[in-house]
Amino acid sequence: MVKKKSASIGIRPMWDYLLNLGVKNGLEDLEIRKIRLLNSILIIGQFIFFVLLIKSLFQNLTGEVYPQLVGAVLFAIPLILNFSGSYRAARVLCVVIPYLYLMGLSVYWGESRGSQLIIFGSASLAILFFEDRKMINSLFIIGMLILIAAHIVSWNVEQFYFSPSEKVSFVLNLVITAIMIYFIFNIFKTQNYNYQKELSQKNKSITDSIHYAGRIQSSILGDPNDLKKIVEASFIFYKPKDIVSGDFYWFAEKEGKKIIVASDCTGHGVPGAFMTVLGTSILNEIINERKILDPAEMLKVLDDKVRNTLQGNENIKSEEGMDIGIIVLDETEKTVTYAGANHTLYFIQKDELKAEKANKLPIGGSENTNKDFQTLKIDIQEGDTIYLVSDGFQDQFSPAGKKYMRSQFRNFLHKISSLPITEQSSAVDQEFTSWKGHEPQTDDVLVIGIKL
Repeated sequence: MVKKKSASIGIRPMWDYLLNLGVKNGLEDLEIRKIRLLNSILIIGQFIFFVLLIKSLFQNLTGEVYPQLVGAVLFAIPLILNFSGSYRAARVLCVVIPYLYLMGLSVYWGESRGSQLIIFGSASLAILFFEDRKMINSLFIIGMLILIAAHIVSWNVEQFYFSPSEKVSFVLNLVITAIMIYFIFNIFKTQNYNYQKELSQKNKSITDSIHYAGRIQSSILGDPNDLKKIVEASFIFYKPKDIVSGDFYWFAEKEGKKIIVASDCTGHGVPGAFMTVLGTSILNEIINERKILDPAEMLKVLDDKVRNTLQGNENIKSEEGMDIGIIVLDETEKTVTYAGANHTLYFIQKDELKAEKANKLPIGGSENTNKDFQTLKIDIQEGDTIYLVSDGFQDQFSPAGKKYMRSQFRNFLHKISSLPITEQSSAVDQEFTSWKGHEPQTDDVLVIGIKL
């Protein structure tokens, strides 16, 4: 069982890799689908040629080996062109080469094997690959003329049909079949293309709206580098999974105290982004208007307001909320006060890493209305380092299918804590990028580092 699983894991990524060869960034979905379709047709074709060659060699059928070698070489040409990005040339050759090759086979072997009939399938590829009606019609008509020519040539080599009337009937049947195939494929393609076009337009409209929402979210959160205006030796590594993020950072200076917040809202993308707007709005009210500077009290008010906002209708129970950590840095008193909701503060002092766990209570949700958040006070010294993080980094999967995990993340933070803060920021970026590789990002990622 284990061997079967590992084999499937190896074959599928390889097949996906081959199908995506030649795909470039910025291409439309329909264009990508055509590139993948052409790759799949030609790769499968090469595999068939390989199997036939082995069969012919095994059976000592020398007469079949040469046509199969020629076919393998000819069909490799459009495949190489497609891999290199010459898409139009690859598609034209993918239609034309079978015409010529199959006509040659029908003359070489005669009609008995039916090789010439595969021209029907090749002619249909023109309908799938091209939008230009003139190109489709030209390639399709050429294919049908070559098919008719192949039969006429083979009739002169060996008399398959006994009367001229039968030959005429045969050609007419070919024409009728060609017309049927042409219109059936065209109807299917037109309907599919119109659907894809409509879907693409809707996706573009939605994506444009989300991009606009992303710009609004960025404006609300502010420039991450502005944290340096409050704490010079600091960085924010912020990497949304999608265009908009469910993680957010917030910072301010009030009455000589520096407040820094890291939050991970429920979900990511658009739902998470709505929560970030709600969270930052409430924090602005709590700190800038109500001037609350105790982290635990901030969490209590934040929880009440989030719950009241989301549970406004008593008939609707919302489980939306956020995990959040808040620190208040008082450089005069040389202290940091911290409170968190389902959030862990990493604090490194004298080369010893401590993980200060917060209350196991989220902000929001429909359960546990009497939440008792606690403030932790830490005496700080020069050289201490503090990290506020979401769980996106430690939950990221590698190409090998392994999760980064919390223990590895803690060791990594400990390792980089002795570096200058600018180097720490680069190290976090490099570590995450290296670990993720070509895997899709699992979640939004937020890491805030402060060196005291």
